[in-house]
Amino acid sequence: MLFRSKRDRIATLTLANPPLNILTLKMRRGLMQQLLDLRVDPNVNVLIIDSSTPNAFSAGFDLKDFPEDEAGGLQMIRFAQHVLNIIFNLPQITIVKLQGHVLGGGACIMLAADLRVASTTAKIGMPEIKAGMFSAGGGTHMLARQMPFARAKELVLLGESINAQEALNFGLINKVTSPEELDATVDALAARLASFSRPALVAAKNSVNSMLTAPFEAGQTVEAEGMARLFRS
Repeated sequence: MLFRSKRDRIATLTLANPPLNILTLKMRRGLMQQLLDLRVDPNVNVLIIDSSTPNAFSAGFDLKDFPEDEAGGLQMIRFAQHVLNIIFNLPQITIVKLQGHVLGGGACIMLAADLRVASTTAKIGMPEIKAGMFSAGGGTHMLARQMPFARAKELVLLGESINAQEALNFGLINKVTSPEELDATVDALAARLASFSRPALVAAKNSVNSMLTAPFEAGQTVEAEGMARLFRS
């Protein structure tokens, strides 16, 4: 489930599928629709994406939704990439509030967001390789563009998680707080952004984002087709 609220030019989308906020296909479709609605809302400057449980921001996609053929796999991965691209290109500034497990599809949402604030409890990783897959919903290319290349390969190929401080050192997140200070830290950051000029925020975000997007589509094709072939194995 998803819960949405709005106040003072700040919208919040809450992922709610405890205990680990596994992203079912229904949740991802709902997330996409909420994002599309927000994209055309001129009264929202900032979007916070958070979790209903301290155990996890999200532990990734629901394996029960995975198809067993290449064509279905390619369709599923392209949909996941599309949702991430919507987050990445939203006119609103997106902030993710990270705690507990931030894995697989949850880590992909983090990588598509503009600003990332994590509790010291956060564990970030892409463990899909341990199940004979890899993080193909947009994750590999976003990760490799946002941290040292060799360390990105290590996360993808070994499937191990890193803690919040390590993620901060790699530049994957912006701030680490105690669990008790997480809400107040995110709220203060959102309020500050919400007070700024919306056109200026949009232009600044687009300018920074353009650094990552030039060869992105070709990279996504390699990612999606490579993952799709694994669905028949």
